[in-house]
Amino acid sequence: MGKAKARSAIPTPVMEEEANAFAMALLMPRDWLNADVEKLRERGGLDEEHVEWLAKRYGVSVMVMTLRLCDLGHRKMNT
Repeated sequence: MGKAKARSAIPTPVMEEEANAFAMALLMPRDWLNADVEKLRERGGLDEEHVEWLAKRYGVSVMVMTLRLCDLGHRKMNT
């Protein structure tokens, strides 16, 4: 029998990216967030105040909510 390769406990950038994507999808499910955004848009838009409200609703930071909204195509990152 051959030796099994030891796995490193140190995360790689790819592993971190995958973990972040998984966490965002778990904490802010696409269907739920899309429905909330649609309701906000029906009431006039998606401004910074709405992003803050969404962040509180989903229990995440404003930055993480902004990243998820960008990921779903609802906002663009300011560069």
